[in-house]
Amino acid sequence: MKTGFIGGGNMAEALIKGLTANGFTNILISEPVEIRCSYLKEHYPVTTMSDNITILKSSDTIIIAIKPQNMPALKEQIQGIDCAGKTVISIVAGVKLAALQSMFPSAYIVRVMPNTPALVLEAMSVLTSDTSVPKEILTKAENIFSAIGQVVVLSEDMMDAVTAVSGSGPAFFALFTKCVIEAGAALGLPEDISNTLAIQTMKGTAKLLSSAQKPSELIKMVASPGGTTEAGLKVFEALGLKKTVSEALQSAALRSAELGK
Repeated sequence: MKTGFIGGGNMAEALIKGLTANGFTNILISEPVEIRCSYLKEHYPVTTMSDNITILKSSDTIIIAIKPQNMPALKEQIQGIDCAGKTVISIVAGVKLAALQSMFPSAYIVRVMPNTPALVLEAMSVLTSDTSVPKEILTKAENIFSAIGQVVVLSEDMMDAVTAVSGSGPAFFALFTKCVIEAGAALGLPEDISNTLAIQTMKGTAKLLSSAQKPSELIKMVASPGGTTEAGLKVFEALGLKKTVSEALQSAALRSAELGK
């Protein structure tokens, strides 16, 4: 069984890193930039080329990992190629199942949205497909993306909300952390120390939350009545943090829907 990638960028590399670490072999990559091909071949046990057609014809599973603006050119290039029985998995942002099915009419189509933490094998990937895709195909896609983090399966109408929460989420969490670092420095901490304190606190908090600790329970655990944390939380509440976050995610989801059109 061969797995082929059309596109060899950062997200493709994250998948390749996870797959090869989990025993996947026979990985082919089509990448137009020669230096990038050389890099991938040097660092991973893969075969690289610049020929998308060979990838499509030689692979049982094809992962489309290119920029959205390059999809029309790919569609034109692959017209007439028979992909019957093959699995095509797209991680191209904003490209819906209907558009993918028009490009690969005889293939099994799975659309996936991983997020940037894939680069450190801590992705949150959301898979979607239509009811014509057999369960074993969806399971195969889940196995691939489990190599770079956690996976959930949702209906396509949820993908704009997914974009807002896990797609844009890393930037939102990074922005909050950046503000904490800058506020710590303003209080007199050396910037590098404030950076270490904030990032390690974010990392540790994420581990606590992933161990089934509910956010509300953790807040209660840290915030003693009349204490320092409660004083800070009251400021967040007074300034409308909850409303700000809600409106930011709504805006991101709306923009995702607009781009999807």
